[in-house]
Amino acid sequence: MVRKNCEVLNQYALGNRDFCQINLSRSTLQGADLSGSDLRRASLVGADLRNACLKETKLTGADLMGADLRGACLENADLGLADLTQSELQNANLKGANLTGAILTKANLTNATLTGAVMWRAMLMGAILKGANLHGAILIKAILLQANLNEANLSGANLAEARVMDAEMANTNFTETIMPDGKFYKLDREELWSKRSPKFFINCQPPFNPNISNIRQGVG
Repeated sequence: MVRKNCEVLNQYALGNRDFCQINLSRSTLQGADLSGSDLRRASLVGADLRNACLKETKLTGADLMGADLRGACLENADLGLADLTQSELQNANLKGANLTGAILTKANLTNATLTGAVMWRAMLMGAILKGANLHGAILIKAILLQANLNEANLSGANLAEARVMDAEMANTNFTETIMPDGKFYKLDREELWSKRSPKFFINCQPPFNPNISNIRQGVG
């Protein structure tokens, strides 16, 4: 596996960016620069990618179960349908990343940056998003059951039709957030939580059906 790691880095240095379907499971790529690479459907199970640069990398359908991505840069990366189950993403930069349909069950995203990220239909059951910055993120139809959103910044985010039952949300910022019922709130978090009820976050039927062309703007 060490040899394969070296081969990938050498090929990257020579200008090759096509690593589609490569098997790098359990590999050590700590601090590696693979920005702009094509890693679609690659196997990176349990890989050590701490502080790696994966900016604008194509990781569509990649298997990153249990991968260590702490401090990694995944800005504008395409992680659509990727499996990030139980991955470590503390302090990772996922600004503007596409996580449509991604599986992040029990992933640890503590203090991660997810500003402007598209997480439409993302699976975040039991995920830890404590202190994460999700300003302007798209979480339409995302599943956040039992997720930890304590101290997270969800200002300006779109949570239309999201499922967040039993999620922890102490000191979460919902300023100007589109809530699961489709309503646009300008309340600060103290006002919001004073009106919270169990029904507020479930059985949501927004009066609009967003499409991919306007999803980033949160327009219905």
